[in-house]
Amino acid sequence: MIRVVDKDNNEIVCYKYKDGPQVYGICESTFRKRAREAGATIKLGKTVLIRKDIFEEYLFSFTVPAME
Repeated sequence: MIRVVDKDNNEIVCYKYKDGPQVYGICESTFRKRAREAGATIKLGKTVLIRKDIFEEYLFSFTVPAME
């Protein structure tokens, strides 16, 4: 996990491609694909970071409601 500060001094939590799959329990290729779909990727030189807040908002949009 990496913490980045944006221009408004807000702290943003990010993951590298190799760290995210372990957190979410998915394979790296799926993590990369979903991160790109979510628009959560930040590229700094050769390093790609995934914004946690954007990725989780996208990921939780697939939540299936509980059956009653």
